[in-house]
Amino acid sequence: MLRNGERECDTARFVFESIACTLCEMVRCFAEKHGSLPLVLSGGVMSNTIIRQRIGSAFPSLFATPEFSCDNAVGVAVLSYLEEK
Repeated sequence: MLRNGERECDTARFVFESIACTLCEMVRCFAEKHGSLPLVLSGGVMSNTIIRQRIGSAFPSLFATPEFSCDNAVGVAVLSYLEEK
Protein backbone atom coordinates (compact mmCIF):
# COMPACT_ATOMS: atom_id res chain seq x y z
CA MET A 1 0.00 0.00 0.00
CA LEU A 2 2.79 2.40 0.88
CA ARG A 3 4.48 1.73 -2.44
CA ASN A 4 1.22 2.70 -4.13
CA GLY A 5 1.19 6.06 -2.39
CA GLU A 6 -1.22 5.27 0.44
CA ARG A 7 -0.70 7.29 3.59
CA GLU A 8 1.00 5.53 6.51
CA CYS A 9 -2.00 6.12 8.75
CA ASP A 10 -4.35 4.51 6.20
CA THR A 11 -2.03 1.53 5.87
CA ALA A 12 -1.88 1.12 9.65
CA ARG A 13 -5.67 1.35 9.86
CA PHE A 14 -5.97 -1.34 7.17
CA VAL A 15 -3.66 -3.64 9.14
CA PHE A 16 -5.66 -3.31 12.35
CA GLU A 17 -9.01 -3.63 10.56
CA SER A 18 -7.69 -6.82 8.93
CA ILE A 19 -6.55 -8.22 12.28
CA ALA A 20 -9.92 -7.37 13.83
CA CYS A 21 -11.80 -9.01 10.97
CA THR A 22 -9.69 -12.16 11.24
CA LEU A 23 -10.14 -12.39 15.01
CA CYS A 24 -13.90 -11.90 14.69
CA GLU A 25 -14.08 -14.71 12.15
CA MET A 26 -12.04 -16.98 14.44
CA VAL A 27 -14.38 -16.25 17.36
CA ARG A 28 -17.44 -16.80 15.16
CA CYS A 29 -16.13 -20.22 14.06
CA PHE A 30 -15.35 -21.15 17.66
CA ALA A 31 -18.84 -20.08 18.80
CA GLU A 32 -20.47 -22.15 16.05
CA LYS A 33 -18.59 -25.23 17.21
CA HIS A 34 -18.66 -24.74 21.00
CA GLY A 35 -21.50 -22.32 21.65
CA SER A 36 -21.35 -18.67 22.53
CA LEU A 37 -19.27 -18.01 25.62
CA PRO A 38 -18.13 -14.71 27.08
CA LEU A 39 -14.65 -13.84 25.84
CA VAL A 40 -11.90 -12.70 28.18
CA LEU A 41 -9.20 -10.98 26.13
CA SER A 42 -5.85 -9.52 27.09
CA GLY A 43 -2.41 -8.93 25.63
CA GLY A 44 -0.79 -6.28 23.52
CA VAL A 45 -2.94 -6.79 20.43
CA MET A 46 -6.10 -6.61 22.52
CA SER A 47 -5.20 -3.14 23.77
CA ASN A 48 -5.80 -1.76 20.27
CA THR A 49 -8.96 0.38 20.17
CA ILE A 50 -10.05 -0.76 16.70
CA ILE A 51 -9.79 -4.42 17.62
CA ARG A 52 -11.52 -3.94 20.98
CA GLN A 53 -14.43 -2.09 19.36
CA ARG A 54 -14.91 -4.64 16.56
CA ILE A 55 -14.81 -7.70 18.82
CA GLY A 56 -16.72 -6.01 21.65
CA SER A 57 -19.59 -5.00 19.37
CA ALA A 58 -19.86 -8.45 17.78
CA PHE A 59 -19.51 -10.76 20.81
CA PRO A 60 -20.02 -10.71 24.58
CA SER A 61 -16.50 -9.78 25.66
CA LEU A 62 -14.44 -8.73 28.66
CA PHE A 63 -11.16 -6.94 28.00
CA ALA A 64 -8.30 -6.48 30.42
CA THR A 65 -7.63 -2.79 30.92
CA PRO A 66 -4.88 -1.46 28.63
CA GLU A 67 -2.30 -1.22 31.42
CA PHE A 68 -2.67 -5.00 31.88
CA SER A 69 -2.65 -5.67 28.15
CA CYS A 70 0.75 -4.39 27.11
CA ASP A 71 3.34 -7.06 26.48
CA ASN A 72 6.06 -4.82 25.03
CA ALA A 73 6.56 -7.03 21.97
CA VAL A 74 7.91 -4.10 19.97
CA GLY A 75 10.42 -3.26 22.67
CA VAL A 76 11.63 -6.85 22.80
CA ALA A 77 11.92 -6.95 19.00
CA VAL A 78 13.99 -3.75 18.93
CA LEU A 79 16.23 -4.96 21.74
CA SER A 80 16.79 -8.27 19.92
CA TYR A 81 17.60 -6.44 16.71
CA LEU A 82 20.10 -4.18 18.45
CA GLU A 83 21.81 -7.12 20.17
CA GLU A 84 22.16 -9.00 16.87
CA LYS A 85 23.40 -5.94 14.99
